Amino acid sequence: MRTAKSFKIDNIPKFKAQLLEWSKKFNEIVWLDSNSYNQNYGQYDAILAVDALTVLSINSTSAFEELKRYQNEINDWIFGYLNYDLKNSIEQLSSSNFDGLDFPELHMFQPKRMIFLEADTVVFKYHETVKNLINPDFKIISETEREEKILMEESLKASKSIDERFLKAYNRIRGASKNGLAVVPVERGASGGSFIKIPPQVQLDIAARKKIIVDEHSGRILVDALLADEQSTKMNRKINKVLSAK
Repeated sequence: MRTAKSFKIDNIPKFKAQLLEWSKKFNEIVWLDSNSYNQNYGQYDAILAVDALTVLSINSTSAFEELKRYQNEINDWIFGYLNYDLKNSIEQLSSSNFDGLDFPELHMFQPKRMIFLEADTVVFKYHETVKNLINPDFKIISETEREEKILMEESLKASKSIDERFLKAYNRIRGASKNGLAVVPVERGASGGSFIKIPPQVQLDIAARKKIIVDEHSGRILVDALLADEQSTKMNRKINKVLSAK
């Protein structure tokens, strides 16, 4: 069962940007956007699904049977992907190419939170387990602009104490990144920029925090997950302190 609540939005493009910024804190994210394409059959302009309640993630010759079972069992919205190599389980085919990503062949999840955009209306459809978060989440998403301003101010302060060479390199990496991220954590042994596995010795060097190490595939600076969490927690506390004082 899901609870739905609608809100009117004055500036949809701006709300989309704030919505995507808010979604970064979740591990499971699917964003479907029509990019304002005129179509006769689609009902929504965009859909965001985040925060898994249940997950189906498998490498199996019976992947489609497992997916059907999962659909029948969940009887709810599910999002995810089918790996190209699933063809090997339905045809007499094989793949020998190097797989640096090591993604499962099928990964689906049932989201706790879904947000639909249609014209000037946004509809929150939340699972019963999180239905009380609709209003707080809408408020947080709407305040993202204020958070961005706080982050920009902190970034400006920090830049004054950084060597100019490093700052130029950082800005160059950030400018070349599609999502504006110059620094990414290593999570589950893989780079948060390219999602390619990082050798164990390199992971140890990153965790030692004695030198700057760049992901050779994405070009982003790598940090250990603990440092990323520490800085994220520190910044969230600062943001909450500033917002609560206003």
